[in-house]
Amino acid sequence: MTKSLDMKLHACTRRDFLKTTGFAAASMVLPGSSRFSAKLGNKKGERPNVLFVCVDDLNDWVGSLGGHPDTKTPNIDRLAERGVLFTSAHCAAPVCNPSRAALMTGIRPSTSGIYGNHEPWRKSPVIREAVTLPQHFISYGYYVAGSGKIYHGRYPDPDSWDEYWPAKDKQQPKDPMPSNRPLNGIPKPSLDWGPD
Repeated sequence: MTKSLDMKLHACTRRDFLKTTGFAAASMVLPGSSRFSAKLGNKKGERPNVLFVCVDDLNDWVGSLGGHPDTKTPNIDRLAERGVLFTSAHCAAPVCNPSRAALMTGIRPSTSGIYGNHEPWRKSPVIREAVTLPQHFISYGYYVAGSGKIYHGRYPDPDSWDEYWPAKDKQQPKDPMPSNRPLNGIPKPSLDWGPD
């Protein structure tokens, strides 16, 4: 990216980001729309690369969001300096599945009816055929690859990706299990986090 584009994107709001990527996509399919590419700071009409990072339970402890005295995040801070940083972002729901379904489709839980982690979001009549954010990029000619828990672990969406690691129908490799479980000291916990 050019330095001017970096500066424009860094202070961008979510709405500005979506408008900019929409203009970029439109410039690829609409005749005479090179002015949209110029708006992105690219005179050749090339589309920008997009890296979407989705993180569970990050809080605001990264340096670029004010940090925490015990947290050092130089790599994510450098990435934030070069791209879009949302400083006032809110999740659609306090649990993973409905929040992720809303983020990736733009349809909030109160509309989709997806409120819990045990509901397959593609079975909702409202979002069954929804176009996800990655599908939107694919429809405009982007190559879309992913990895990790983008959708809630047990509900992958293979049609959202050109490529996915470890597989389109398996979002994560098997979690390693430490031998000294439970790490949190609670017998038979539903969630067990801690250092090994």
